[in-house]
Amino acid sequence: MNPILITALAVFVLFAFLLWLLVLPMINLWLQAFFSKADITFAEIVGMRFRKTDAAVIVVNKIRLLKAGIQTIDAQTLEILALAGGDVSNVVSAFIAADHDGKPLDWKALTSYNLAGRNPLDLVNDAIESGDYSDLAPLLVSTNPEIDSPQPAI
Repeated sequence: MNPILITALAVFVLFAFLLWLLVLPMINLWLQAFFSKADITFAEIVGMRFRKTDAAVIVVNKIRLLKAGIQTIDAQTLEILALAGGDVSNVVSAFIAADHDGKPLDWKALTSYNLAGRNPLDLVNDAIESGDYSDLAPLLVSTNPEIDSPQPAI
């Protein structure tokens, strides 16, 4: 056999193997998201990898939110928190715990609390255990119709 053909075939096999090693983890994450109906595309997972975001954390926490019945938080919102330096798993756990206790939290307030260096999961767990939700007041979703409805422009 021709040595040039053998060399070309070896380079191709090596390239295909390296490509497979790089793409396989992303395919695995995409399959997890797809079968969990997490609405995360393969392109989004590739983008997360280029942006140096831990795509596994985003996919797993998006699935956790969906399984908890919370569909208002998308993968891009989770990625924004991760890129800002927040603890995605901790914030999602706090969000789910409060929601299950009947105290829905405002996502922006919760992420701000986390980005300020505080642990929202500890705060929520302490509030649930003690039954005292006064510490959670700034993080709760407002139910005041005067605040929630837009004011007419004058």
